[in-house]
Amino acid sequence: MIGAYIGGVLLFFIGKASYVIPLLVLIWAISRLMQVEHSKVIFKAVGTIVLVSAVSASLSMFSDSTRAMAFSKGGFIGSVSAEFLLEYLGRVGATVFIISLIILSVLIATEFLIL
Repeated sequence: MIGAYIGGVLLFFIGKASYVIPLLVLIWAISRLMQVEHSKVIFKAVGTIVLVSAVSASLSMFSDSTRAMAFSKGGFIGSVSAEFLLEYLGRVGATVFIISLIILSVLIATEFLIL
């Protein structure tokens, strides 16, 4: 019962980006099973928050033209941040900004190294 309420709140605030959270928990569980040393937990938490908000904004930004559809896909945080980015950066600038945020936050949240 509590899980349904938490899921409803997450869907309202971050929309479909709430499905990223179980994926990150799976990645962290696999690294825990492989006995990877966990360090800098605060950086991982910040990276997770930035990742979820950036995915939420991207889902809201790339949805159909109606605000209701943008809100249903990106949630409250995604629709507000997408409107802000589109107003000040334009479509191309907001896209570049969100893609770079997603890439950097995945690197921070999962400690995945490119090298």
